[in-house]
Amino acid sequence: MIIQWRMIQEMGWKENNYDYTLIAKNLYLKYDKETIKELRKFVGLKVKELQDEVKDYETRHGTMEIYSDDGFSDVCYHVVGLGEKEYLKVMNNPRLLETRYNGKGHYGYKESFAYCFHTLSYQVPVKEEVKKKEENKAELCRESILNDLKIALWTDFQYLHKAQTIVNYSFDKFFPNN
Repeated sequence: MIIQWRMIQEMGWKENNYDYTLIAKNLYLKYDKETIKELRKFVGLKVKELQDEVKDYETRHGTMEIYSDDGFSDVCYHVVGLGEKEYLKVMNNPRLLETRYNGKGHYGYKESFAYCFHTLSYQVPVKEEVKKKEENKAELCRESILNDLKIALWTDFQYLHKAQTIVNYSFDKFFPNN
């Protein structure tokens, strides 16, 4: 299995009930921007191949009942999101795409898998940004601890200074000639 198909499978399009917001969050937290960009390119390529196969099929066998370009695109993305097995099944029998488009219940399509790649992409931090935030938290914590230590040491220094002053005063009082 090609790594991109494995990644698509791990995204769990069907298992996560086509919740592209949840899938997008997990995707952007798990992978860096470049990996997501490459996966998105792969998905787009597979959608284009599927669309070309369906159009070729329609030329030979007649037009299918898919009424809008947007719906056609959505159902193609949906099939790719279901993984390599479903993709190959539809590539081998493009009429299944029409069934998917018009299907009810578990066989119908729900949403476009493409939403996983742009939903929240501007809001969800990618892995490096999360790591950077964690490093910043650690640095802020370290700085806070150092400030607390400085205050404690300064306080101790003040007490030490007062104690030294008292000792010097007492010493001078009891031993005035030294």
